[in-house]
Amino acid sequence: MESSETSLKIREDLCNIFPTFTDWLSEDSIFYSEGREGQQVFGECSVFLELTHFLAAKLELWHEASLQALAALLEGVLTRPADELYGAVEICFLDTVGGYEAFAGALRPHLQARSGHVFELDSSLSNPKHSGAT
Repeated sequence: MESSETSLKIREDLCNIFPTFTDWLSEDSIFYSEGREGQQVFGECSVFLELTHFLAAKLELWHEASLQALAALLEGVLTRPADELYGAVEICFLDTVGGYEAFAGALRPHLQARSGHVFELDSSLSNPKHSGAT
């Protein structure tokens, strides 16, 4: 799948988990490129940056089922060979989520083996007090 197809697919998958994410992307998004005729174009990373900010602002969407579905999607990406989407999940989502303590705490119990490991690694690198360093 080409990058633009992957971006559209992942965006569709995320909007299926969080239906109001569609509205956020059309009204409140900031991480996009301008495409033909002024349309917003989202790459893999920008979709996950938007998702981070969206979920940090929408505490009412932190339902068990939606967080479990998100965790399963993340795990599916991270268990495949590394590509742009893998990097987007690791850097643009899991690393960024660590900056939102409440959301990170809500998501962490739902992360699976690989995504949990990546999250913990990213959290300890970006926040030395979590890793025991001083």
